[in-house]
Amino acid sequence: MIVEPGINEQFKLLVIEVIRQIENTMAAIEGGDARIGERIREREDYIDNLKSVIENKCFSVMVGGQPPDKRTADSVRATLTIASNLERIADFMINILDQMSHFSAQDFIKRYDYESFFDELGSAIEGVEAAMAGRDISLALKICRSEMSLDKLYKISFERILKELGSGRNVGDLITTLFILRYLERAGDSLLNIGEAVIFSILGDKFKIHEYRVLEETLASSDISGAIADVEVESIWGTRSGCRISKVHRKEGPGKDKEVIFKHGRLRKLAMERENIARWKEIEPGLTPEIVGFQNGSAEGALLLEYLGGHSFEEIATKGDGEEEKEAYDALKELLSRVWAKTMKPSKASAGYVRQLSERLTETRRLHPYFGSTAKQIGAVRVMSLNEIIRRAEDLDAALSAPFSVFIHGDFNVNNILYDHREKRIHFIDLYRSKESDYLQDVSVFMVSHFRLPTPDFERRQLINERVLDFYRFATEYAGQMGDASFNARLTLGLARSFITSTRFVAKKDFAKIMYMRGVYFLEKLLGHEGKPWEEFEIPLEAVVF
Repeated sequence: MIVEPGINEQFKLLVIEVIRQIENTMAAIEGGDARIGERIREREDYIDNLKSVIENKCFSVMVGGQPPDKRTADSVRATLTIASNLERIADFMINILDQMSHFSAQDFIKRYDYESFFDELGSAIEGVEAAMAGRDISLALKICRSEMSLDKLYKISFERILKELGSGRNVGDLITTLFILRYLERAGDSLLNIGEAVIFSILGDKFKIHEYRVLEETLASSDISGAIADVEVESIWGTRSGCRISKVHRKEGPGKDKEVIFKHGRLRKLAMERENIARWKEIEPGLTPEIVGFQNGSAEGALLLEYLGGHSFEEIATKGDGEEEKEAYDALKELLSRVWAKTMKPSKASAGYVRQLSERLTETRRLHPYFGSTAKQIGAVRVMSLNEIIRRAEDLDAALSAPFSVFIHGDFNVNNILYDHREKRIHFIDLYRSKESDYLQDVSVFMVSHFRLPTPDFERRQLINERVLDFYRFATEYAGQMGDASFNARLTLGLARSFITSTRFVAKKDFAKIMYMRGVYFLEKLLGHEGKPWEEFEIPLEAVVF
């Protein structure tokens, strides 16, 4: 636990006081002694003060003097969470005491198994201090499981009381009993928070109990041996995947550290990624991470993947030096040329850009409800709403199909492409959307993901713009070699889709509006060209860069 003077002692006192409140509340129910109720109320302020002292001391550790190391910081955060939930449990005891005054017969509640609630609650809290001090995962899990036990106890009593209410007798006493048992069930929710906080202090990352179990089972089914308490877990923030993604690190001896990526989420998505990784291994060995372990349940699953070194293209574009940057982009172009050549099929392909845009519009407007929701009239000029523009553009998906298909990444933004400078290798990650489709789906996503990048200065932005235009020239050259006459029109449609739908990840209103307006501009340019040969369409390149 924390070695900061005062915190451990105050924490122990808080645990003891909450246990005392639980015991006294049970005694008040059993004996109806008014003096016990008075003692419970007298200790309420003391418990609140203990929690405040712990809170203040924890904040002092975090912000005062030397910054704490991660392990200490994790312990402080866990202590704050536990202290808050212990105080909440003590408050529930006061709530129960208040309910006692509503009984017409004080011993009415004795018809129900309230003792089991108190026994489960008290037993769990008695293990809190030991779990934190000993960094004991088993005790933490026991605390978490108490929540499930209390839920089961409450369900049994709830169903019985519900049935008895139908008789019309003792309605007030039945409702009062239900309220008391409900407070005890809610105390179980606080126990779950406490147990998960202990797990956080040990692993270094927040895990719901079911997520922890999946991690434990997945590690056990892989070749990563040892106790789970010996691993460190770090969430990978900034991902837009619907999965939980964490880096798991185990120290296996001097110079033998092992790191893997843990992904937990919907089984369908993870199973698809697993299949796609196998397909990519056939196409380009070494391009994707190795699968270390896979765990599947009824609806959710987990993947353990090899942790790949190197830098993402986001890091390279915004922070890389000139040599590494050029090397990475050249390597990417060479790789795509190989992949497209290996996987090209002569059958036509439609990415369904307008359909994708339409499907994501609700989510986009959840963050930006003002985006083109209504048509406007400016003098004699009528400005269509976005819905009208999309309806008019629906036929473009069929009219602008690619003359061939290739196997694409499917989410080809700069976060999902890595370059290992030491190994001179490109790596792809987050591959559940990979499929046979139009190569311009990847090209357009890649270009727009550069537009979104935050840049420190004008010079860096100019370098990023040049990389985007160079990538466009690369794609144009490939299209010419393949006789892809509708290249510019389809790329413009893909860019429109990406510019508009990407705003659902952009909180800054002004910048989101810039992206949205460019997407609308591209759609209007395409609609204005209808009836003319698509091979004559020229992409407005000035709107591709920022």
